[in-house]
Amino acid sequence: RFTAEIFNSLCYRMNEIKTTCEFLIYGFDSSGRAHIFTVSDPGTDSVFDKPGFACVGSGRYAADTMLHYFGQSVSSSLPQTVFNLSAAKFMAERSPGVGKETFLYFKRPGSVASRWIGGLLEGLRDNWEKDGRPKMSAAALDFISTMGIRTLP
Repeated sequence: RFTAEIFNSLCYRMNEIKTTCEFLIYGFDSSGRAHIFTVSDPGTDSVFDKPGFACVGSGRYAADTMLHYFGQSVSSSLPQTVFNLSAAKFMAERSPGVGKETFLYFKRPGSVASRWIGGLLEGLRDNWEKDGRPKMSAAALDFISTMGIRTLP
């Protein structure tokens, strides 16, 4: 069915299709140190162990800017990190293609899951809309501290 001309035409058209994929990968080494890196087309990898965070997707520039603005680092406290990540997500939602749906997940070496009292992101979004945008309020940090964030062994 495929002549050489049709086959070559299909191959040419397939090569013209441009897609991009980005992967954000994290893990811990044998001593428990966290590592984070990205892989994107055409197989390019970038390590982000310093600053200790990375962003991917259409909202990455807005999110990355917010994380730098807040001084996010590996030494930031858990409540500060939760707020910083949430603020970065909320700011990124202003970018085309970024929706409001999200899932917050965090992990420590050896843990398999994380949990918190329901309403964490909703409460932070309310705080962001009312008091924060884009600064971190004391009320937001207090709210995060009451959410019972835990990692499960």
